[in-house]
Amino acid sequence: MVTQHYSLRLGPNTDLSSRDQLEKAIEAELILGVASRACRGNGICSMYTKGSLGVEKHYCHFAEVHIRRDDRERLLFSFYKESMRKSTVQKYFYSTHFKIEEAVIIPGFVKRNLDLERQRIKKGIYPIIDFGNSIQVLFP
Repeated sequence: MVTQHYSLRLGPNTDLSSRDQLEKAIEAELILGVASRACRGNGICSMYTKGSLGVEKHYCHFAEVHIRRDDRERLLFSFYKESMRKSTVQKYFYSTHFKIEEAVIIPGFVKRNLDLERQRIKKGIYPIIDFGNSIQVLFP
């Protein structure tokens, strides 16, 4: 089985976390892992609206994220390190890539709020951009 690797071309204004970009974003909470393996493994297990997770935050690998889209329906996830336990950052963001072992179905609240037609994030390996306080991953 071949895993798709994605690349990101960096330009002079690569940091998409500027204030004007984030105003177009939605906030969400993620449980990291693989849904079919009880949230074990690498990827995004599930996505929730901000503030809707309870005790799951305490025993799952959890992250708060801003999600935005561009005109080509690429999704940019900005993960904020202060929202994650150190073990979560080390497990999922230790290298230069973020791995999705199983396609992720994009939930309705994300599709509605970002006016998306796409249904999922494909399985693959995606580049990470680390800006110190935030980590960004672009899903084409």
